[in-house]
Amino acid sequence: MSCYILVTGADESLKLADGSRSGTPERAEYGPPPVDSRDEFTRMWLFVGDKKAQKYDRLYRKYEEKGHVIGWNWAAFLFGPIWLFYRKLDLEGALLILIPALLFFIHPYLGVASLLVFPVFYLFANQYYLYRAERKIYEIEKTGLSSVERDHLIQIRGGGSMRGALAGVLVMASLAGGIAFGPTWNHIDSLKSGLR
Repeated sequence: MSCYILVTGADESLKLADGSRSGTPERAEYGPPPVDSRDEFTRMWLFVGDKKAQKYDRLYRKYEEKGHVIGWNWAAFLFGPIWLFYRKLDLEGALLILIPALLFFIHPYLGVASLLVFPVFYLFANQYYLYRAERKIYEIEKTGLSSVERDHLIQIRGGGSMRGALAGVLVMASLAGGIAFGPTWNHIDSLKSGLR
């Protein structure tokens, strides 16, 4: 049985206790306790793979016990869709940005009203993240890879992505600019048509 060391860095590689590894890590952090890699809590720990692993381990145990985890997520509250991009939930992050923006373009009140859904999202963000993590881990389990390859893939598919968070910031900034200047462009177009 190997003791895993979570390795973070440019290649997000996995290092085993015997010293073998794939790629060259920038830094290493000790991962889950040395248990069978098929243990669901170890897989979740590998998936989360950052300093929040203990928090999500506690939440996952509660999720497994009760079937739900309702609680405030401060990161989701402070950063909204950017948190989703950071957690590699790109589709969900894009939807959480685009739906209110599209509704705003239809009518500003619809866009503002759609933002009232966000507090509900903040309450269920942890549960949704654990659900998606469980689904991704299940898909990786079905691939038939060796345990080392599987654990490596779980670690790569999970964790956080600063590139994703930056992409979320850029998308939100561009949409905010479009919303801020959109009424101005409409106003200029109406003035031009009124002069003809």
